[in-house]
Amino acid sequence: MESTAAGKCGLVLAGGGARAAYQVGVLQAVREMLPEPKVNPFPIICGTSAGAVNAGSLAVNCDDFGNAVDKLLEVGPGFLDAQEGEVVVLTHLDAHQGVL
Repeated sequence: MESTAAGKCGLVLAGGGARAAYQVGVLQAVREMLPEPKVNPFPIICGTSAGAVNAGSLAVNCDDFGNAVDKLLEVGPGFLDAQEGEVVVLTHLDAHQGVL
């Protein structure tokens, strides 16, 4: 039986503040490997806790994967500098101010 999802790849991002910062680094590497960085290679994106913040940012900016990663890079260091709960609140405020 042939799979209808052949050739599709989903992105699952786990929770944890430090892990979310590492995820941004991996996403940056993925963007650099893509022949066309604007095209989002992940038709399915989901995450938990801090990973959900990254997933949400990618989803909001899904029309330009390279730009979405750039925006995560702007916010990313906060994941290492603050407690996870504080980062989610700061990122949420940034989203309302147009940073994400």
